Amino acid sequence: MVRIIRYSLLVFMVMGFVHLCVPKMAQAWQGERSLYTTALMQTQSYNDGLLQQYVERQQQMKRNKYVLLGWGAANMLSGALLIGSDYQDFGVMNASWGAINTGIAIFALRDSRSRADSAPSHWQMLRDEQQFNRIVALNTGLDVGYMIAGLAMMQEGNSSMIRQYGTSVLVQGAFLFAYDLFLMVESTRYLNRITVEPSPMGIGIRIDI
Repeated sequence: MVRIIRYSLLVFMVMGFVHLCVPKMAQAWQGERSLYTTALMQTQSYNDGLLQQYVERQQQMKRNKYVLLGWGAANMLSGALLIGSDYQDFGVMNASWGAINTGIAIFALRDSRSRADSAPSHWQMLRDEQQFNRIVALNTGLDVGYMIAGLAMMQEGNSSMIRQYGTSVLVQGAFLFAYDLFLMVESTRYLNRITVEPSPMGIGIRIDI
């Protein structure tokens, strides 16, 4: 039982670390790789159609963040309502995941508001989307790990608490898998509409509407 508890706590901590830290690490890494290309791309003027598509994409991503915020809030509320019941441990784990997801959504929404004050270069638009696509692809794989861990806890747990924790981890992993998979498909479709091509000013980006 101690081994299962330690494993569940490890999964929980890894979930928080990945969702909070990996995006920033990827952003720094990608920024170093694209320094030269960014300087080249910034020599061209903005295309109103491309910028409009970028704005619409940011609004789409903002709506997705509100979905995560709503899911997190719902889990915190349902977890509080289960306190004192036979499913208290299930509720406690749900509330814990809900608190993390709510925090991630709030942080992401605040970050998107701060970026809205300045228009990015064409290359920055593309780079941000590529980075986001890699992150949600990584998260989708991790979500499968959450579901496997939850299922193992449900089947191998020798106490009601461990089995309820496992049920919660399985439920949370299933939602995050569906959510991240949707984000990845959405992002991939957007990237497939973007073409990098030569232009009179150097390198240009075209997006198919």
